[in-house]
Amino acid sequence: MKKKVLFASCIGSTLEMFDFYIYAAFFNIMASTFFPTENKILSLFISVGGFGIGLVMRPIGALIFGYFGDIFGRKNTLAFTLILMSFPTFIIGILPSYADCGIIAPLIVISGRLIQGVCYGGEINGAFIFALEHMPKNQGFAAGLIIASCVCGILIATILSHVTQLPGMPSWAWRIPFWMGGAVGVVGYFIRRNLIESDEFLRAFSKAKIPLFTILYRRKAACFLCFSVGALIGGFFYIDFGFLNIYLSRYCHLSPGDTWKLNMCSTLSFIIASPLYGLLYDRIKPSLFLRNMSYGLFFGIIPIFWLLLSGIPFLFILGGIALGICTASISTVGFVVMQNLFPVKERYSGISFFYCLGIALCGGIAPILYMDAIEIYKESLFFPAYCLMCLVSLFYGALKINNTTKNLKIKKEQIFLNKIKKAG
Repeated sequence: MKKKVLFASCIGSTLEMFDFYIYAAFFNIMASTFFPTENKILSLFISVGGFGIGLVMRPIGALIFGYFGDIFGRKNTLAFTLILMSFPTFIIGILPSYADCGIIAPLIVISGRLIQGVCYGGEINGAFIFALEHMPKNQGFAAGLIIASCVCGILIATILSHVTQLPGMPSWAWRIPFWMGGAVGVVGYFIRRNLIESDEFLRAFSKAKIPLFTILYRRKAACFLCFSVGALIGGFFYIDFGFLNIYLSRYCHLSPGDTWKLNMCSTLSFIIASPLYGLLYDRIKPSLFLRNMSYGLFFGIIPIFWLLLSGIPFLFILGGIALGICTASISTVGFVVMQNLFPVKERYSGISFFYCLGIALCGGIAPILYMDAIEIYKESLFFPAYCLMCLVSLFYGALKINNTTKNLKIKKEQIFLNKIKKAG
């Protein structure tokens, strides 16, 4: 059953990420088809904003589906989010352009992204929670496989984006992946409906809901750590798989072909590295892994951006591979770290909301701020790298605070037990 759950989680995550990311893979087409303006930069800003809105809505979805996941079960919640998320993808695929139906087209696109953002707020973190509850051992490897499968969805979307825009393809070919996105949601729904809840969840199952504010009050350090994990994953992940396309083509003047090659190298390096990081995390002391990972991310990001900005094909490909490997590290172990911060009855709500809040602020809004800083305020092209270094520092600080809080609780419990023994 564990293998079946892990396989189903991987398939479901691939389909879900495909549905969510297909919009980003067609940024330029979304801009020209649904958000046309005379100013191409403004059009691109609005298109990127449409992607960011989906991420900003994730905390709201986390509140809703975190509640459902803790009260009604993980399986039913995940099946519902998957089928609901595929619907807007299909609608965008059949939607007439701005030239054909005016302002209605962009309004429908934005509404669809809002729905997807709400659904995704309960999806990816829920998929990890569900799978890892079935696998108390080797959680790092399981998390690595699931996050790698998510990026497989991105890889499929990227390949389809490249193929449908090749010379000789019909102008409407970009719509085909969106039609596929609607179909795969139905497939994923039936895969998830046939799964069962974990023994850990069934033992702790109760419809008595613990309010989110109570969770925050009881576990401030854990909530802050979840937020910092979301911020760090959002910062790296959505630069690597979202903003990097725009960054390389607009500011580094790479051709579409070179940008596509770099994306492929970065994506493949992520997929390969994620399970390997998971295996390593399962076999060494977690605190040692997390400390060394933080140092590597902090001191490695400036050299990576130097490679990306070098203008030398071999070096920017090397930079893309290095960025994919760095992004894989925190994306893999971050979910395992969060999984063990909350008891079962608080886990879906506690992880989902604070993780998604970090993602929304540092993944959804950040690319727009980067473009704004570079275009308007003429900041350095290394500006995103400096921001990522700040996020690594935030994560490392949250990790230290959480460990200190745990140690204080252990000491208090030990003092209390000693007093009882003396009194006895």
